[in-house]
Amino acid sequence: MYRYIRPLKIVFQRPDSFHIIGICLYWKVKAGLGRLKLKSNAMTKNKTGKLVISIVSKLMWFVAPSMTAKIIKKAFFASRNMRVDDSHKTLLAGAERFEVMALGKTIQCWKWGSGPSILLVHGWGMRGIKLAPLINPLLESGYSVVAYDSLAHGESEGDTTNFFELVESVNAVFDHIGEADFVIAHSMGAAAAVNLRNGNGKKIKFVLIAPIYDLHRVIYTFGEASGLYMPVYENIIHNIENNFGKTLNDVSPMTIAGDIKAPVLIFHDEDDTTVPVRHGEALAGKLEDARLVKTSGLGHNQILKSKELVERVIEFLAE
Repeated sequence: MYRYIRPLKIVFQRPDSFHIIGICLYWKVKAGLGRLKLKSNAMTKNKTGKLVISIVSKLMWFVAPSMTAKIIKKAFFASRNMRVDDSHKTLLAGAERFEVMALGKTIQCWKWGSGPSILLVHGWGMRGIKLAPLINPLLESGYSVVAYDSLAHGESEGDTTNFFELVESVNAVFDHIGEADFVIAHSMGAAAAVNLRNGNGKKIKFVLIAPIYDLHRVIYTFGEASGLYMPVYENIIHNIENNFGKTLNDVSPMTIAGDIKAPVLIFHDEDDTTVPVRHGEALAGKLEDARLVKTSGLGHNQILKSKELVERVIEFLAE
């Protein structure tokens, strides 16, 4: 066996060969992530690509684990930022811009209107303006609205990020604005919002759209579905956890959602293949005062454009 591995090891240890292979792996993983959705049958699709990622990442991990971890971290934890269309640019141009610091980096924020304050929290790979369909209806109803780009998203600083930084981002903005009266959050942003350190003990209403319940399972499913050699992924996750002194389970809604005493409105689409509706159902069962509204045919992102969602949110906030 060793006589087959040794020649490979010699090739991998040559800087030029290793870097070329590393770059190829990086772009292969990035391309796979661009198509990947967190659904139960994700691992049955694109088997050839996943096999390539699995074999190459395993070989690289055997030869140079440190550099392999850096390559995979860059591929997995650099957020994929959405394009800002013209209507969103117009909306942003009419806002008051301000900046907040978190972990030594700048978070770009926007504020519209006056009145009771609402903090909008976007999900992974998105931007604050992703929740644009809610902004004008909320302003017309007499609220002020604050949106922001989390670290390493949109106009905020950072090259790579992780869930713990999403938590630090939402807490930094929440504290800077003097605490919001309401929080509306989507997807992984909803899981981050559940971790508000100065909000959960107060009567701040939450609207959680397509929220994650079992954070640990979702993040590990993401790695498994890509075909990546899992010891590499696990090493990266463990290092991130060690850096923040917490585990994913420590900050998962599954663990801490029971601390929220305020009313919570949950929206989740039954056809969501990114974060299945069972997450919303489980979270509603964990909370002390929660209402779950199920939609169908909208999926994970289109639910944000639902007229029913906008109407029900405004009714809920006014109660």
